[in-house]
Amino acid sequence: KGGLGCPVSHPERHDTPGADGPFVIRLAREPGRRESRYAHLFCGNVEEDSESNEPDRMERGQEADQAARIEQLEAVLNEMRREIENLRARVDELESHRN
Repeated sequence: KGGLGCPVSHPERHDTPGADGPFVIRLAREPGRRESRYAHLFCGNVEEDSESNEPDRMERGQEADQAARIEQLEAVLNEMRREIENLRARVDELESHRN
């Protein structure tokens, strides 16, 4: 095998068809990704894996973690709103006793 993970019978030979390029191909951009991916063509044409366009397990796990975090933050926000309402009511009560 060659250094690129593909079989190479004559690594010093450059007279093979396609020796002038292209050497890389741009793959389709994945959803949610800013940058395109590239693949080398030293071992022949590249077939894109249809599953590569789906979020992997790690991304799905991160999405679940993010959803749980958002839910927790919303609960804290609602609790803080209730506390503010209680404080406003208390301030109003104290001001009414003052006058």
